[in-house]
Amino acid sequence: MHEMVKGWLSVLIHFTIGLGCCLIYVFFFKNIEVLPQFLVNRKLAETGILFIRIMPGLLVSAILIGYAVIFGTCGQNTVPRFSDILLRYLKEVFIILLFCITVYIVFIEIVSPLLFNYRRYSELKTHDYYDYIKDAGISLKNEDAERAYDKAKSALGIWNNNPDALELLDKAKVLYESHTIERGKEAHTVETVYETADPENLTAEGALFISKRFMNKYDFYTAHYYAMRAYQLSAENSLYREEALRLAAQAWNQIEKGIADLTAEFDIRLYQAKKVGYEMMQQGNYIKAYYLE
Repeated sequence: MHEMVKGWLSVLIHFTIGLGCCLIYVFFFKNIEVLPQFLVNRKLAETGILFIRIMPGLLVSAILIGYAVIFGTCGQNTVPRFSDILLRYLKEVFIILLFCITVYIVFIEIVSPLLFNYRRYSELKTHDYYDYIKDAGISLKNEDAERAYDKAKSALGIWNNNPDALELLDKAKVLYESHTIERGKEAHTVETVYETADPENLTAEGALFISKRFMNKYDFYTAHYYAMRAYQLSAENSLYREEALRLAAQAWNQIEKGIADLTAEFDIRLYQAKKVGYEMMQQGNYIKAYYLE
C-alpha cells in the first residue's frame, strides 16, 4: 500500500506540473484575440482543452517514472518473473490506470465539449461585436439613424459601456433627432402648401392629404369632400383613386355613425340638416344648401 501511495503521488506531480505548464503557455505565450470580458475565461478554457489533450501522455509518464523509482527502492536486486511483489505492483498500476482513464473519459466526453463551446461562443461574440460597430459606422455615414442605433445597441449588449459603442449610439440619437426635426418641418411645409393651395390648382395628392388632415381633426364632412375631390382629380388607374374612395367611405361611415350616436332631439335635427345640406352640395345645388334651415 505504501508503494501505491507513491504511485498516486507520481501521477499527482505529473498532472500538477502539466497543468502548470499549460497555464503558463496559455496565459503568457498564446495569443488569443477576444473581447476583454471573455479573455480570462477563454484562457482558462484553452488551458483545460490543452491539459485534457496531454493527459494520456502525462499518465503514461507518471506510471513509467513513478514505478521505475519504486522498483529501484524496493530493496531487492532481482525478483522472480511472477513474484508476489511484481503482481502487487501490477495490480496497483491497473487500479491507478482504471481510475485515471475513467476521469479522462469524463473530461473528454463532458468537460471538453463545454470548453469548445465556450471557445466558439467567445469568438462569435467578438466577431459580432466588431461587425455591429462596423455596420453602425457605415449606417451613420449613410445617414441611416435607426439602423445605426440598432447596431450600436447590439454592440453594447455584447460589451456593456464600451466607449466606442456609446459614442456611436450618441451620434445615432443626434442624427435621428435631426431627421425627426427635418421631417416635421417638411410635413409642416407640405401641409401649408396644400391647405393654402388654389382650389382650381388642387391635385389629387393635395386633396387626399387635406382629407387625411381633416379626418385626424374629426371633421368628417370636410374629409369626405376632399376625398371625393381627390377621386375626381385622380386618373382612372391611379393609386390615389382607390385610396380616395376608401377614405371617402370611411368619412361617410363616421358621419352616419354620428347620427346614430346622438340622443338629443335638437342635435339630431341639426346633424340631419347638415347631412342634407352636404348631400345637396355634392349634387351641385349650392343655393338650396346655403339656405337650408
